[in-house]
Amino acid sequence: MRILRTAEEFQNLEAAWGRMLRRSNYQAPFHTWGWHNTWWKCFGRGQDLYLITGEGVDGQLQIVAPLMRRKRRLRGMPLVEIRFMANHNNPFNFVLHRSDISTSDVLSSVLSCLADNSRDWHLITLRNIPERLLDQGAMTSVATRLGLNHICQQGWSSAYITVEGPFDEYLTNRLGKQRLRGIGQKVRQLSARPEYQLRDYQAPETMPFAVEQAFAVSANSWKKSAGTDMSGAEDMRRFYEEISPGLADSGQVRIWISSLGPTPLALQYNLVSPDTMYLLINDFNEAYRRQSPGTVLLYQVLSQLFREHSVSRFQFSGDLYDYKSHWATGIEKHFTTTLYHRGLYSRVLWFARGTLAPVIQSLQDRLKRVPNDAHKES
Repeated sequence: MRILRTAEEFQNLEAAWGRMLRRSNYQAPFHTWGWHNTWWKCFGRGQDLYLITGEGVDGQLQIVAPLMRRKRRLRGMPLVEIRFMANHNNPFNFVLHRSDISTSDVLSSVLSCLADNSRDWHLITLRNIPERLLDQGAMTSVATRLGLNHICQQGWSSAYITVEGPFDEYLTNRLGKQRLRGIGQKVRQLSARPEYQLRDYQAPETMPFAVEQAFAVSANSWKKSAGTDMSGAEDMRRFYEEISPGLADSGQVRIWISSLGPTPLALQYNLVSPDTMYLLINDFNEAYRRQSPGTVLLYQVLSQLFREHSVSRFQFSGDLYDYKSHWATGIEKHFTTTLYHRGLYSRVLWFARGTLAPVIQSLQDRLKRVPNDAHKES
């Protein structure tokens, strides 16, 4: 196993990374070298590359752990953290590897490398790992063998829709007659307006315009005031401007934009893998909230996917919200694993997180209950 720390080493990995993915189960756009390279250029400022790679006896790349190293503070304590090269733009994270290697062997190789280089870090935070990929038994066994303390906690619960059977049957089973009646009315009212249009952007030459339309929707959404829209921060704008044409070249992106005349109403930015479509961003123009343009767009996109059957799953990214649960046919749990080595400072952090923090939280919960209990007694 090797640790790649320089931009040159990262650039030289492109061809081998692609060959490895072709022999793996990781076929989504956010697994590619191109995605990580663009992500690093846009979001990597102030952090250090920490890519762990492993080759087989044939000299071919078989494991890539797309990690980075950064300095931060935890409850006022300075520390150095290893984490995935990712943010909320990634639907999920994991160590990439060829399909002929077991998860247990992958974890053993990567964690052994990290343990051997424990002077580089105080804690490791591996966020957003789907339950189907995280072998917690193997993680515990490997961590214990290497003398690493670890904490595993549930994170996101991501909703998904299985795309099978007739669309009408899916709607009736999931939404129920009353909710379906209300949504159907919104769809008919908005789509019946002569100036209403829905466009599905997939071609590379359409990407610059589609992305600008998406920015326009997001800038007028509720996310603008929260500072989480896709158009506000310069690094976020740059990421979508740079990544979208390349994704379109490989057929891995679809951007749906609905509009009333020249005014864009709602957007969906979707990543496409062989069997799954990932809804990365869905926003709507807040000024048209009463017309429910986001719900109408979701209905229309799903209707098209059920007709095409181009994918078998439509995956909502991020955590579970009420509107997602109404449409979902299933929920996938995600987990965050945090690891600490046996050095003094790392052990202090582990104690603060694993022992002290739960005690403090318990005391806070008890104190919150005291006024209610006193009120009951009076």
